[in-house]
Amino acid sequence: MKLSKWQILHLKRFLRHHYVKYEDVQLELIDHLASAIEEKMEEDQSVSFEQALNQVYKNFGTLGFSQIVKEKEKAMQKFWRKHIWKNVLDTLRPPALLATILIFILFFGSQTYLGFTYLRPVTISFCITLFAIIMCYNYYVREVQMETYLFLKSYHTYAGIIFVIFFLSLPNAIFAIGEQKELVATPLTVSLTSAYFTICIFLLYVFYFKIPSGLLHDLKSQYPQLSTNI
Repeated sequence: MKLSKWQILHLKRFLRHHYVKYEDVQLELIDHLASAIEEKMEEDQSVSFEQALNQVYKNFGTLGFSQIVKEKEKAMQKFWRKHIWKNVLDTLRPPALLATILIFILFFGSQTYLGFTYLRPVTISFCITLFAIIMCYNYYVREVQMETYLFLKSYHTYAGIIFVIFFLSLPNAIFAIGEQKELVATPLTVSLTSAYFTICIFLLYVFYFKIPSGLLHDLKSQYPQLSTNI
């Protein structure tokens, strides 16, 4: 017995009521529930849709759908750990590699010319600029309903943690060293700070431009049933 459109919508409301808020996870669970309910209703035609649904739901135990959602979240984290770093390595090719080298040379040359006198204000300005870019991007992401899809949320959570950890490492080191002694512009220190600024820009490009440009396409490819206006 095939479930009606109304019954499928009821399953979606049922999942929301039981704290399954991600639409991509809902779709997977709806397929599972619908198949199990149809099987029970075919086995015993006296069983109503609601009765079959309650019987199927009991099979999930006292935790309900929460365990499945947690497993999906862990699976997504594992997926993005591999996928993000694969994209980072794939991006280290021309023309992005050439652009990265040119950015490093630009930072190295400017610091060699100016010395470390302006390193603190430059670092602050650099961090503020990147922070503003990320905030603008996050506003855009909310516009496309990031919180509604586990596929999107898990990516931005993982990428954000990596970027913030790296993003804050050098400024903290600069201010900690600066409190103890004057920074000296040696070839090593200039190379290290130039590499830091370059890597920040590179990761910003990969995490917030390259990968996100295909996120919605990948989401729709995996779940064609999702709304076309996301």
